[in-house]
Amino acid sequence: MSKTKKEQIFDAAASTILKEGLSQLTLQQVAEHANMTKARLLYHFSSKEELIQQMNEHAILCFRQQLETYYETYKHEKAPYVRAYLLATSHDLNMQHTPQLCTSMLAT
Repeated sequence: MSKTKKEQIFDAAASTILKEGLSQLTLQQVAEHANMTKARLLYHFSSKEELIQQMNEHAILCFRQQLETYYETYKHEKAPYVRAYLLATSHDLNMQHTPQLCTSMLAT
């Protein structure tokens, strides 16, 4: 499944923070990492604060959806929430969403 333009921007923002540090998180740097112009980035996000907020919301939503999926699968077994949480966390690490969540929280 291909990523949306916003998801590509979220990945670029996370990459900027991981590679260059939080102090270098600018819309220009994110745009460069996303291979787009700053004007194109501003089409999606009006400010760095909006980018960070939506990045947080997206990362949390993705994790929550995965958690709910696993919970539904294992809800009739022993300790379904714990199992679902561990599986969702493992899935998140494998899909490399964790850096996005961690960096967006750090930026907040």
